Amino acid sequence: MIRCYLLGEEVDSIDATGLTALMEACACGHIAAMRMLLEAGAAVDLKDVNGKTALMMACTGDGRVAAIRVLLEAGAVVDLKDNDGISALMDASAGGHEDEVKILLAAGAAVDLTDQSGGTALMGAGNIGHEGVMRVLLEAGASVNSKDTIGETALKWASDKGHAGAVRLLLEAGAAVDFRDAHGATALMNASAMGHVGAMLVLLDGGAAVDSKNTFGMTSLMWASKHGHTGAMRVLLEAGAAVDVKEDHVRTALMCASEEGHEGAVRVLLEAGAAVDLIDNDTQTALMCASFSGHTGAVRVLLEAGAAVDLIDNDMQTALMKASFRGHTGAVQVLLEAGAAVDSIDKDGSTALFKASQNGHPGVLRVLLEAGALVDLKDHNEYTPLMYASESGLEGVARVLLQAGAEVDVQGYIGRTGLSFAGQQGHTNVMRVLLEAGAAVDMKDEQGVEALGWASAHGKVGAMLVLLGAGAVVDSTAGDQVTALMRASRLGYTSAVRVLLDAGAVVDSKDSTGETAMEGAINGGQLDAARVLLEAGAEAPPAVPPFGQSSNPDGGAVQRLLTHHRDERRTRAAAASREVTEAAEAAAAAAADALLAEEKAEKSSAESRQAKAKRKKHRQKTKRAEAVPGPAQLAGGARGGPASSGETPPGHSPARQVVAAAGAGDDDGRMAAAEVGPEGGLAAGEGGVSCIASGALQASDGADEPGCAAEDTATFDVVTVPAEEVLRALEAAGSDGEVGEGGFGKVVAA
Repeated sequence: MIRCYLLGEEVDSIDATGLTALMEACACGHIAAMRMLLEAGAAVDLKDVNGKTALMMACTGDGRVAAIRVLLEAGAVVDLKDNDGISALMDASAGGHEDEVKILLAAGAAVDLTDQSGGTALMGAGNIGHEGVMRVLLEAGASVNSKDTIGETALKWASDKGHAGAVRLLLEAGAAVDFRDAHGATALMNASAMGHVGAMLVLLDGGAAVDSKNTFGMTSLMWASKHGHTGAMRVLLEAGAAVDVKEDHVRTALMCASEEGHEGAVRVLLEAGAAVDLIDNDTQTALMCASFSGHTGAVRVLLEAGAAVDLIDNDMQTALMKASFRGHTGAVQVLLEAGAAVDSIDKDGSTALFKASQNGHPGVLRVLLEAGALVDLKDHNEYTPLMYASESGLEGVARVLLQAGAEVDVQGYIGRTGLSFAGQQGHTNVMRVLLEAGAAVDMKDEQGVEALGWASAHGKVGAMLVLLGAGAVVDSTAGDQVTALMRASRLGYTSAVRVLLDAGAVVDSKDSTGETAMEGAINGGQLDAARVLLEAGAEAPPAVPPFGQSSNPDGGAVQRLLTHHRDERRTRAAAASREVTEAAEAAAAAAADALLAEEKAEKSSAESRQAKAKRKKHRQKTKRAEAVPGPAQLAGGARGGPASSGETPPGHSPARQVVAAAGAGDDDGRMAAAEVGPEGGLAAGEGGVSCIASGALQASDGADEPGCAAEDTATFDVVTVPAEEVLRALEAAGSDGEVGEGGFGKVVAA
């Protein structure tokens, strides 16, 4: 900033940290720069973001006397305060800058000015134990017994930090040795709590009351014992501190030391004659305090000193129960070795094993079980340790108890089992452990509810899946015929409802009052659950009953849901009806087609039998006409042939050399007349065969072109046969040529 000013910046410009050039010069002790800036008109009392002036900054460092003088000469206000109410004198005093303090006081600084917390320059000096500054302030008239906002004086500040010399100086200046703060604490208590033996000795020499109590009834000895300051304890005891005095909670110094586990402090007190079995307002002993906190060393020291191991407090709890409750395995072992009763019962019927089970301490459980603790004992709530572990989801504890022989299906409160409690809370890990140990999945309690019912009533889907996977009966009912589905529906556990429906739950079962799951969901105002049930086919009630309960505040919403569902069902029913009608019509048409096909098949079969009979008759004729006369003897001819010349027309073959396979005949069973083709083949009429130019015979389908129908041709299907062999083929096929006029053949059907 100084460089910036020299380059032409405004003299009071502020940099990024909120400082002016003058502040930086003061902080660095650059006297020449300070003078130059002040001559240039720099404002001497400007403050930074924390409310600090250049003078305050000069007072926070050593060797700044010259800078302070320059600022004071320039008119700096000596008693300005920063944002925390701290003045330049307080800064100098807290830093132990004696010369700066003197200059400020000479410039008129107020010696007892206070900050926001009521602190003075003398307190700041006492806090660091700077005796020189303290003397200067005291000589300037500083009030030795001024209090801050919490009632602490300079003597208290000096005692807290163990500044014995400062304490002596303040006492010599008239400080009240037993002045109490807002909590009734004295300087001796503070010094004792911190273990400042030197300051304690000065205070005791100054007449401090050794057994004074604060507002909580704590003495200096208790504070020293609580923090384990054995040296301070000895100083107090030598000064006559009462060893067994009790604080307002009626705890002794021995209890304080035992609770904190200060073995050395416990020994010091016992050596000083502390009563080992004194009790507080809750009838707790030092041994109980040490056991609850798990301080094994202190427990041993107390037991060695004769502490009664089985004393009970107002709740009938022993030291062993307290150690077990907190899971302090070491303390438990020491107490058991000292003969502690392992199955002692408190006012709730609980033993140490219960305490360890309820709070998840398997290590302590093993120690207790090895010592013979009863594993299936029930407390006044009819719970066993296994039930507590199951209800709390303590898998490790459950395993230890089962391994020790705990009965997995023992029934407790209203007949419930560990599996029931675990299912209700959704502790699937413990449930699996119990099922692996043979827990009965459908065991019912006195109300007839099984684990699945409890899990469903609390919406524990994971637990439900475990139970169903283990074979739980999905529609098991209680005495009131309520199923798991009804419980989940009534309470609106939609996911649980889906799980049960997927598992096959009967959607319209009724309880003893006639209510279904659907009605229960509506009565409970659970629209989402009702919607799921409707989708699963639940019967919707005809109308929304006038329930009027707060559980179903919106009857209109229910009515809209049911109306929408009925509309959808009608639409689906109409569609299904159309599908059934169409299917029936299609089936009837198919049946009619099948009947027609059957009739056609029967007709075809009859015709086939007639054809066979004709062929048989024709073969008999053929045998009689084996000696067929020559061409000259043939009478008649084919259509279009010579009347009776007896000669073969040009380009035609004799009838005996012509053969044709039988084709589809005309109505009277005969084929149309066949003609001899130009190359000696036979050209058949419709339904017959045609000899092509090569003299071969080609069968056709007998429909669109001349030829022979395949089903009536015994010899071939669309094949060619030489003309000279057609006679044999004709005979084999059961057909014959009838001799006509002119000696030419006329093919007829067999």
